[in-house]
Amino acid sequence: MKKVIYALTLLLWCGFHSKAQVNLERIDSIVQNAVTSDLFEGTVLIADNGIIVYQKSFGFVDKDNVLPIENSTNFGIASITKMFTAIIILQLVEEGKIQLEDKLNVLLPNLKIPKSNKISVHHLLLHISGLPNEDGDIYAQSTSPNEFVRKTLDNKLQRFGQFNYANIDYVLLGLIIEKYDNTTWKSSVQNRIIDKSLMTRTGFLESGKYPSNFAYTFSYDQENKREIDPLFYIENFYAAG
Repeated sequence: MKKVIYALTLLLWCGFHSKAQVNLERIDSIVQNAVTSDLFEGTVLIADNGIIVYQKSFGFVDKDNVLPIENSTNFGIASITKMFTAIIILQLVEEGKIQLEDKLNVLLPNLKIPKSNKISVHHLLLHISGLPNEDGDIYAQSTSPNEFVRKTLDNKLQRFGQFNYANIDYVLLGLIIEKYDNTTWKSSVQNRIIDKSLMTRTGFLESGKYPSNFAYTFSYDQENKREIDPLFYIENFYAAG
């Protein structure tokens, strides 16, 4: 079995007392032990009331252990993207454009979704819609969100109301955002979250257009050698990240 190591950014917000001393050496020791055990590679940042008190990077960007991870290294946030999507959905609820109990057959009537008269925005947010998981090969070629939904619905449905982590839930939320915010999902994220939060080094990944100094994911083969994971059409994840 391959051991998958993801280069992650850990953002630790610690509510330190103003007189408390941060044991930075202890933090170094804990993180370095995780790195040595192949449990973590990335950047750790600790802030207190908006002031950075600790920031340090560990591990390497490339498979040959030549390029070290730096504080400026770009990382993919994967399914953390779902939090951006969820925030915008709740903003639309606050603005009265949609409601949490609105059903899919009303919000997206042109999509042929099983039990769409029962599945609400609330169900999608919590992954309890009963909709199926996608096949891995759906990322082998460029696929639109609507096509993603159509192909995924060919798979076996899960039990309605029971938790099942499925990207289709957030792909559908992305389509709802586009329709009721009257813009693309990317533009909505950019305007509502990224720009307003002054996240100047945050953007969208696209196949073949990765930023410089990007930390690619990699795996260990049977001989314990690193292999960069195959690239795919990452944009197919859409609002699911």
